[in-house]
Amino acid sequence: MKNKVIAIFDFDGTITKGDTFIPFLFYSFGPWRTLCCLIYCSPYILAYYLKLVSNHHAKEKMVYFLFNKLEVKNLKFSSEKFIKYKLNRHLRKNVIDRLKWHQRQNHITVLISASLDVYIEPWAKKFNFSFVESTVLEKQKNIYTGKFKGNNCYGIEKVYRLENIFKKNISNYKTYGYGDSLGDKFFIDLCDYRYFKKDLSKL
Repeated sequence: MKNKVIAIFDFDGTITKGDTFIPFLFYSFGPWRTLCCLIYCSPYILAYYLKLVSNHHAKEKMVYFLFNKLEVKNLKFSSEKFIKYKLNRHLRKNVIDRLKWHQRQNHITVLISASLDVYIEPWAKKFNFSFVESTVLEKQKNIYTGKFKGNNCYGIEKVYRLENIFKKNISNYKTYGYGDSLGDKFFIDLCDYRYFKKDLSKL
């Protein structure tokens, strides 16, 4: 099965020129509410950087502050506008070209990101990814609960998601990995061809 090829892409800082989570919050909730969230959650954010709490814990505190009891339809509308007017301006053209090269070769393409499903999944659909994995917001009766459904798609969780897609047989494929952060190293280290940080600019 080694003739089968998988190309795995991180999103923030890999396909884009930087983080998209905070810009999405500013776009969707406005500067005042987002700044209030950052101030309120600053102890949890600091604790994460000091390695006292997990990325999941710190991020979910922010999500709860902003998304709890928010209607799904309102966020869907906001996400569509964010993709159209903001997100596509921050793409790395050379990485998008690389994605399209893989697709022309009929390679399996996977987008795997810690960013939120509400904008990652519709964006990925437009770019024809074979599979998409992201951090999923929990909802009940078309209202967001402010919690995650499952785990934050970060670090070793990305490996678990890939194993779930490919039934723990990823080593049977020829693999390309594209990422930029320490959280991506978990899946990058499993790949045959690795493009990490500075390697991305050489594509």
